[in-house]
Parts: sequence; structure tokens; C-alpha cells
Amino acid sequence: MKPFNLSRKPITVLALLTILGGCGSSDDDTQTGTDTGTDTGTDTGTDTGGETDGGGETDGGGGTDGLDTVPPEVVSLTPTNGAIEVPPDTQLSAVFSEDMFAATIDETSFYVTDQDGNPVEGAVAYDAMTNTAVFTPSIALNMALNNNYTVVLSEAITDLSGNILQPITWEFAAMAHDCRRYTPEDSEILLEGTWSAGGSPNIPEGTENRTVTTPAGVGGGYLTLTLTTAHPEDLNGPLMIVRPSAANGTGANILPSGDAGSTMQALVSVMPSTGYDIALYNFWGVSSSQPDIEWNYTEAYTGTMDCYEPNDQRFFEDAEPTARKIPLNMTLEAYMKPAYETSSISINTPSYYDWYRFELQQTSSISVEIMSTPSDTGIRQVWYEADGTVILQADGPESDTGATQSSPYSSETEVLDAGVYYLQLYPWTLIPDYSPVLSDGEPFPDAFTTPYTFRVNAEAN
Repeated sequence: MKPFNLSRKPITVLALLTILGGCGSSDDDTQTGTDTGTDTGTDTGTDTGGETDGGGETDGGGGTDGLDTVPPEVVSLTPTNGAIEVPPDTQLSAVFSEDMFAATIDETSFYVTDQDGNPVEGAVAYDAMTNTAVFTPSIALNMALNNNYTVVLSEAITDLSGNILQPITWEFAAMAHDCRRYTPEDSEILLEGTWSAGGSPNIPEGTENRTVTTPAGVGGGYLTLTLTTAHPEDLNGPLMIVRPSAANGTGANILPSGDAGSTMQALVSVMPSTGYDIALYNFWGVSSSQPDIEWNYTEAYTGTMDCYEPNDQRFFEDAEPTARKIPLNMTLEAYMKPAYETSSISINTPSYYDWYRFELQQTSSISVEIMSTPSDTGIRQVWYEADGTVILQADGPESDTGATQSSPYSSETEVLDAGVYYLQLYPWTLIPDYSPVLSDGEPFPDAFTTPYTFRVNAEAN
């Protein structure tokens, strides 16, 4: 009897039993019990029954043991669906049930829109250690009064096995506040000419009258008026007068005249949509004949971003209706509007007093932090109850002379009950005292170009 070649073809159970049963033959005979390799139970591993002879087994599901076919899920969201009064600096996050394919999680698959359908700019990151995707807005939420937001995790997101996430959409409302963002406008006008000799012996001819109306942006800005003349050194300087237009206020000068050398620069901090009359006069007060004088004049308007303006009044009873609601635990930026009255800047000017309102939903520990100021301005803070009662006043650090310095500082912490409160911020000192007309080369006041920053810190008790 020929031996079986096990390396070439394994023996089926049926064939082995036949052999052991004694049904043998001569070496040349092929027994009925031998396996031709075509039985249903052969070792091809393709049995529909799911088992193969010879000691091996395969799963009846087509050989898919160990392959992940379960789609990923989101197990938690921040903020939760339907949340309200969400702080504007909140990061949005989603935690997944398993390891995710990081390359599928980006700004196109994890995105946010405001209540008008406009996309919210931001950056997306994925933390593989915690299976968490995070969306960080580029600017604080609700900086344009759109406080309802929709967040989408799309079907483009997959796990490591390529299983697709069921798309998820959730909504929340950011903490409401009164910031109105806008794009500041800048403009510049250049005029030039020659004042001719003539006229009366003492006041030659030559007057240029202008009216300028500032753009309608929310926060206003400042005017830089520069008059340059080629006058002889022995003559007095020109006269520049700036006053509100008749339709915008009194006719009193807010910038005086004066001799400032060959260049006179006047600075006016202005509110939106306000008209000013500007008069430029030739040299005055001379007692001898005067030559022709060339002159040029630049009128530049620089807009500033202050989304809580207008919020200016000096006293609580006047400011209460105009105080702007602000969010808690967020760094805010604003400008004090230095304005000229007669021949100097007065800290009693209403435009210097910025008013804010904040609301507490529960008893909380509160402090107000002045984080930065212009280099030439110190800031005082005063807190008020809703009825106008003063809670706290803080002036910041003092210099050796007793003047408030332009330095960051924080108030003491006060425990306040739930309710509405008012915050007044204004310059307590101006360093140094400004002159409303700058001569050539004098430094530009830092308060015109540098905002202050502050933060109302709140911790629930």
C-alpha cells in the first residue's frame, strides 16, 4: 500500500475512517475510501459552513476577525447643546469614543457659524491623548452682537479604521454684551497755497475756512491738523481755530491760536458724525509790511476701534442709560477720548468717562484689573450699585509726588450679590499736562493712539 503524502494533501475524516476500517487493496489499487480532494469537507477554507478540517477555523463573517467596523461617537460637548450665557472666550470641544484620524479633523470638518450663517474664524486642534477636538475662535464670541451659534462636526471625520462619524450639530448662546465691532476709517486731505501781502497794515489778507465732519464709525477717533508756513522768524505765527459746527454744539473755541514756529499741529479727539469748523489765518499782530507766505495744511482723521462707545458721561445719573454691558472674565480694550476745551484738556470732559455695566447671576467674588494704560494716563475705577451707591474706588499706584501712575493694578476683591452693577473708568491724572497745540517735534500724546485694557474678574461663591 502506498503511503499517504501529508505534505501534499491532508486526509479527510471520512477517508481516515475508511482506511482504519480495513478496506485496503494492493499498492496499485485506489480504494473507495481515499479522498480525491473534491469533498465538501476539503481543506480549501472556503466552506460555507464556516469550519475547515485539519484543525483550522475561520469566522463565518468572511474572515473579518479584528477589523473595526463600528463608527465613532461623540461622548461629550463643550459647551453643551442649548447652553446659554457662554463666556465669549470659551473654547469649543468634542470628545470622541475612540482614537480618531487626526488629519480628518480641521477647519473644514469642525466649524462654527453665527446666527446669520456667517463663518466664525478659528483654529482646530486634535489631542490624541484624550481623543478631543478643540475649536478656538480667533476673536471672542459675540463681538458683533451675534450671540447664537451653531457648531458642526461633519461626516468627513473618521476613526483610524476609516469609519465615518455620524454628523453632529449643536447650538449655544454666548453671553450677551454690547460690543459693536466696525472697521475704523482713516482719511487725509492736503491743502496748500500762498497768503498774499496786502490788506490792513497789521493784519494782511489770507484766511482759509473749512468744515470737516468725522465718519460715522461707532468709536470715533482723532483729527490731526497740521499747518506749516514759510514765514520769517521775526514774524508771529499763524492763527488756527477749531470749534464745533453750529449744528453740533456751542461756538466756543476748543483749540486756541498761538505761535508754534513754522509748524503748528493741533490734535482733536472726536466722536463720530461730528462737524467742526476750522479757520486758518495769516500772520497776525505785525506792525510792518509782510511778504507773501506759502503754506500747506494737512487734515488727517484716524479712526479707532472702541466697540463699546458711545458710553461717555461724567455723572451716574446721566451715564446709567448709556453704560455698555460687558462680559466677565475677559480682557477688553477701549480708548479714553481726550478732548480739548478752551486752552487745555480738562479731566472733567465727559468724553473721558467710560461707563460699563456687568451682571451677576449669583453671589460672586469680584475684582477689576487695569491691565494696561497709555504711558501718559493713570486710570481710576469706581464701582456702583444699580441705585448709584458707590461700592469701591481705586486709583492705582502713586508716584513719589502723589500722582497716580500709568501702571497696571488690581482693585481689592469684593463679594457682590446677584444683580446689576456699574463700572466707571476715567483718567485720574494726565502725565504731563497736554497743550492743545503742538509745535514741530513735540511728542504725540500716547493716550490718542494707545488703548487701555481691563478685565472684570468674577468667581462664583
